[in-house]
Amino acid sequence: MTRTVADFLLKLIDKEQELLKKYEIVQHPGIIGDMYEGLTKDILAKSIFQGINLNVRSGKIKNSKNEFSGEIDCMVVIGDGERIPHTEKYIYDSSMVIAVIQVKKNLFSKDIKDSYDNLRSVIKITEFRDGEKYHGRLLRTAWRLMFNEELPPRNNLKKLPIEKEMLYHILLMEAFYPTRIVWGYNGFKSEFSLRESFVKYLKENVSEEKRIPGYGPGSFPSLIICDKYSLVKTNGIPFAHPIGEDNIWPFYVSSYENPVYFLLEVIWTRLHFMFGITSEIFGDDMIVDEMHGFINCRYKEGNKGKGWEYFYINTDKNYLKKPFEHKEWEPVFLEKVQFVVITKLCEKGSINCNEDVELNEFLKENQCTLEALIISLKATGLVDTGNNVLSLITEHCVCGILPDGTCFAGDDKNRHVTKWLSKKMEREDNVQPESPA
Repeated sequence: MTRTVADFLLKLIDKEQELLKKYEIVQHPGIIGDMYEGLTKDILAKSIFQGINLNVRSGKIKNSKNEFSGEIDCMVVIGDGERIPHTEKYIYDSSMVIAVIQVKKNLFSKDIKDSYDNLRSVIKITEFRDGEKYHGRLLRTAWRLMFNEELPPRNNLKKLPIEKEMLYHILLMEAFYPTRIVWGYNGFKSEFSLRESFVKYLKENVSEEKRIPGYGPGSFPSLIICDKYSLVKTNGIPFAHPIGEDNIWPFYVSSYENPVYFLLEVIWTRLHFMFGITSEIFGDDMIVDEMHGFINCRYKEGNKGKGWEYFYINTDKNYLKKPFEHKEWEPVFLEKVQFVVITKLCEKGSINCNEDVELNEFLKENQCTLEALIISLKATGLVDTGNNVLSLITEHCVCGILPDGTCFAGDDKNRHVTKWLSKKMEREDNVQPESPA
């Protein structure tokens, strides 16, 4: 459903932009800016859900110390807020803000800087109060997606490699910060030029010789849109990229696909966690998200100090124009040993590899070492293997065997396994047997 709604809204945006162009003859930057802010508010109002007291406003955000953010063009907020007299601007406490959007009619290099600084002002005044339950769920889900393991308890953080510990703190901040978006309706004419401009801006502020505060990965906007192109943060809300043993995080990616889809996904995901809205809002879409690698990062400590190291993936502009393959989602296909163990985990919850006699006898019978089992199970993204204790990191694991004997398993929390199996059976039922020769 997300893609269907996004396609509808994109057509509406294109139509409304044609109307706005007729009024640009007024040649007044303030009025033109107001038109595009108004268009953004109308689109957001059509995108959020009724019955949970949400509003779309502009104004400022404050904290308990009466510190204020910069002026925010658009924000998705809870409740009525405090209206500034004789204006249509509002003041909201930071705890009531779900998403903020900086709107630009045209987005070019100087606008990237202005927007980045404006959204950083939101971070500066956001307070880390006692976390609500949804903060923990966001953090846990992001960690599972990125590390294929269970979220470690806080008292174990110091046992992690420093790179991994710093990533924990970044993900924790992401769970607290409002979603931060830059939306430029016009500007760069290609995905390549948007990428190049952002990297140039980053290099001006981060290098071996110069490290200006405020340019860690947690400060980057959740999403930057320019025309039909997007830069997307893979912080697990909802987009994620698994992190390898080297602890390098592919944290910024790019795409030329419908940017409204990314907008809806980052806002709806937060609403899903905050208000317990059913995952059915995301519909039957089973397409795997594909995007282009853009910037990787890793925390580093050395003789020159400590901080985040960035790696730009310099991609040929023609490659960026190639169509994505659009693969359909599939569960994980398993070997016999993996399947039997995951099925047992569905029954028992956890297995201590050092104490479970039945497991060790089973591995011996199937000529599989414990080390090989642990490596293969971790690779599925379904099982935590820490301290030789196996446990599922899924919300609702489903296992099965196809008629041809193929074993599979997956997390059915969004009914992905159920939908995949239904479609597969439907396709196979529609296959006509060949006529005898």
